[in-house]
Amino acid sequence: MWTKKYRSQLLLVSIKTDGFRLTLPLSLYVLEELVNSLCDLLELADYIIPRTGKVHFRVVMIAKICRTMISELRNYGRWEMVEVEAANTRIHVGFY
Repeated sequence: MWTKKYRSQLLLVSIKTDGFRLTLPLSLYVLEELVNSLCDLLELADYIIPRTGKVHFRVVMIAKICRTMISELRNYGRWEMVEVEAANTRIHVGFY
């Protein structure tokens, strides 16, 4: 069986009310590259700047977790994350 792996490219956030409509397309590729670059910069800063005090976690590890989470969310392909409608307001978040 042949399967084609499709990764999500956009995070689309849509907000609609009576007199207002806003749609924000966010590129997941750009977000993923931004987090990768941030991880590299944080690792360099962690190497150069000595730690002082009792820090129980490293900021680099949080950035790496965010990088892994974005990559995993992209692997699901096209899906709807949130769709809420209350009174005259509709909020929709989806991966495309």
